[in-house]
Amino acid sequence: SPSDISRLLASARLSSTDAASAPSASECAHHLSELSASSEAASELARRLSPAARREIAEARREVGEVAGVAAEAAEAVPEPSQRDLYLVALNNGIPFVGFGIMDNAILIWAGDAIDTSLGVAFGISTLCAAAIGNIISDLAGVGLGTAIEEFAARLKIPQPNITQMQRTLRSVRFASQFGCAFGITIGCIIGMFPLYFIDTKKVEKMKQEAHLDSIFHDMVTEANSLIGAEHTCLYTVVESEKDRLPLPFCDRQEIGQGKFLYGGYRDECTDGSQVRCKHSHVPIGKGILSSAVLTGKTINIRDARIEPDFDFDKDVFTNIPKDEVKNMLCVPVLDAHGRVIAIIQATNKEEHSKKARGFTSEDTRVLRALATHVSVSLENMHGDDGNMSLRDTISILKEHGTSSLGRYRTKRPTRRPIDHT
Repeated sequence: SPSDISRLLASARLSSTDAASAPSASECAHHLSELSASSEAASELARRLSPAARREIAEARREVGEVAGVAAEAAEAVPEPSQRDLYLVALNNGIPFVGFGIMDNAILIWAGDAIDTSLGVAFGISTLCAAAIGNIISDLAGVGLGTAIEEFAARLKIPQPNITQMQRTLRSVRFASQFGCAFGITIGCIIGMFPLYFIDTKKVEKMKQEAHLDSIFHDMVTEANSLIGAEHTCLYTVVESEKDRLPLPFCDRQEIGQGKFLYGGYRDECTDGSQVRCKHSHVPIGKGILSSAVLTGKTINIRDARIEPDFDFDKDVFTNIPKDEVKNMLCVPVLDAHGRVIAIIQATNKEEHSKKARGFTSEDTRVLRALATHVSVSLENMHGDDGNMSLRDTISILKEHGTSSLGRYRTKRPTRRPIDHT
């Protein structure tokens, strides 16, 4: 209206003398459309505007134009990609993840197995802990090899989907991308399990069991002798063949005397006496005191080995004791949960303060029988989870408190199973 034009012209005149009183860009932009009908008024307004007001009006018109353009583009419906384009989206995202899956799983298995066979056996860490460390190594390798895998996938020259940037924001395109990644990583992880074909999965378990058995032998050789005042103590386990080291799991054993050999660990001192080692040997079950203890399942206490008819030095003594110095011997069977002999504890030469040899006492027999119970539990738990105290701890308790104190320390035996006599 004429009044609006007059008001704008008055404001424009004020702007030539006072920039602070100049009309704002929004006010000018609002009235430009009204002024466009009157060319004389528009020309007069443009002539009277200050340079700053002209720049503001130009900026306002540009912003209004951009907003209008975006609104117009958004108003248009974005067409859905074709099935082929969605397939290409999934393919382009899935191929690199196949490589990631192969690399991640293969490195995890190899690294985890190497850690389990080294640190696992040396320090007794669990298989899950070894797998977790292997996963860290695998993730670090993924960070380093990620670029190489992406470059290799780019060299395959996979056809690219013909979609716009706006179409990439559609739900169907995003779902196709996620499905391709998930499917690719699954296929890659399955292929990445190929190292299992070359790895002996029972090797680590066997190594841990052998390390556990060696620790039992070592504790028996180095600690148990002072428990009853014997020169030497040894442990012999019942095994099936001369090549075996580990006793059979209790559920696979037959009746008493089922094994054919005794596998034993005995003391071997260096010439300077500075080191104590544990040697091992196989003894065929047949003649001798050890074999009698296995076959009968009874404790045998020989007070004078020199006059004992069943004593066989070659099959009963494997320490570095000369034959003529073997005085007496005590053999205590180690029984499993079903009363079957799985090992023998042997003590040789009772240390006497007097010259008259009296041999091992009934108290010595009671102590070794108490110790045999804990040896049995340790041997049984080699094939399962060992949640009990070590044999060294048991020997320390026996030394300090005697056999009566062992009642306070409970040990877990494997669940009893009925014996099939058929």
